[in-house]
Amino acid sequence: MRKALRWQLFYLPPGLWAVMFFVFFLFGCTTNTPIQENPAVRQEQGEITASRESGDSIEQIDQVIQSLAANIERRLPENTRLAVVNVSSESAVFSDYVIEELIIALEESGRLMIVDRNALHLAMVRSELDFQYSGDVSDETQQSLGKMSGAQSILSASLLDLGDAYRLRAAVIRVETLAREATVASDVQKSERVDFLMRTNEPVTRRRIENPVTAADFRRRGNEYLHDWQDYDRAIADFTQAIMLNPRDADAYVLRADAYYERKDYYRAIEDLTEVIRLVPAYTLAYRNRGWMYIEVRDYERAEEDLIHLLGLDPNNALAFNHLGVVRSGLGDYHGALEAYNQSIRLSNNAPHWFMFENRARVHFRLGDTFRAQQDLERAFRLNPDGGLIRLRLEALSNNIWIE
Repeated sequence: MRKALRWQLFYLPPGLWAVMFFVFFLFGCTTNTPIQENPAVRQEQGEITASRESGDSIEQIDQVIQSLAANIERRLPENTRLAVVNVSSESAVFSDYVIEELIIALEESGRLMIVDRNALHLAMVRSELDFQYSGDVSDETQQSLGKMSGAQSILSASLLDLGDAYRLRAAVIRVETLAREATVASDVQKSERVDFLMRTNEPVTRRRIENPVTAADFRRRGNEYLHDWQDYDRAIADFTQAIMLNPRDADAYVLRADAYYERKDYYRAIEDLTEVIRLVPAYTLAYRNRGWMYIEVRDYERAEEDLIHLLGLDPNNALAFNHLGVVRSGLGDYHGALEAYNQSIRLSNNAPHWFMFENRARVHFRLGDTFRAQQDLERAFRLNPDGGLIRLRLEALSNNIWIE
């Protein structure tokens, strides 16, 4: 009887045995060691961050730059025109090095269109922006730089000391909307190279391009001829080769136009800037430069068209208003010129250029207001005490004479 009961306890209908087998199978799977998430990379609020635990190796600076460039390339649409504007750190030399290496790394794949750094320099040199590569830059300042360089997106970065390592964080914003497109960060080993870059005051020599092959190589060597050696013929030859290899290289045209300008070959500069505008219609620096070239050849009507169009794209461009004042003065519209000069000085962030005051002084004189003309010349002289012509004009103004 007891034996029969034992068999009844173990006897179950076949369907119930199947259910119990399935339950045991699931239970066994859930008790296995769980698959560990790879801690090397995590994504938080759109930021790709390289994490590390005790004992993990930290990458060297050049490896980090390559990794950041690759991550940024993956997160931006192909053919995005990107400008690298600054790296905020305690060392301007370190910042300069990272910017240069980031540009080189981003150019290598050819997936994005990288704004030439020297073209960006032109935008800053010819602007009223108070800007330092190694300092923090507001989104509004980046937006203004982006508009001048025709960039669709702007990349800036910062370096944070974590004690045992540095963290390099890069962010990309969209120029038109200021929306953040990507944020990427990675830890950097405190190596001898980083230590040298952080403590030295000597600028690091840029990579020399001895045997250029790509369009970017020729453009970079052309930059050396243009900015380092003032050898404008060789610069033009290299920019021309860059354009032959990549006819859509807008920055090569901008830089070649600058070389033509230095040679006073204004009509060829106009041709190059016209091609830039065709390639990148929002490149406001091209409109401003072409407007100035038209001023140089006394074609004030076309100059005015370019400057008005530029102000439609960037209404707070102080130098555009200054150039517009020159145009209207050349056309004999002194009241219009005075209005434009007032705007240029007002928009110069409390740091107007000396020539803005000198230009306005000329208009005041033409309108018969010698007192205000003298006030502006004195302001111009305080800002530029080495300006011999300003001193001569001040002396002549006492006799109611304006020296051109």
